Amino acid sequence: TSKTWEPVQLSKFFKMNRAFFKDAQYNMELVTVLKNFKASIDSKVENSRQDNGSRTDNYSQVVNSNLPASFNLIVPIFKGRPAEEIEVEIIA
Repeated sequence: TSKTWEPVQLSKFFKMNRAFFKDAQYNMELVTVLKNFKASIDSKVENSRQDNGSRTDNYSQVVNSNLPASFNLIVPIFKGRPAEEIEVEIIA
């Protein structure tokens, strides 16, 4: 979906929905990491123009953060079915 979350918003949401995690310890570790979010961003820009008309514009960005690459939730995939463990990936 197009839904985006700020780390503090997500930490509050996770704290209120502890039942979807395998245990309270795992939940609180994730909440703590989200509340203490830190990131560094490395950006590089390259522009070049040649006499023959060739042109290059490159932009690259690398984000490093203390957030885990993924976490697991235990939720029912379909209504009325048993809960299953799913992996959720974080894209920064």
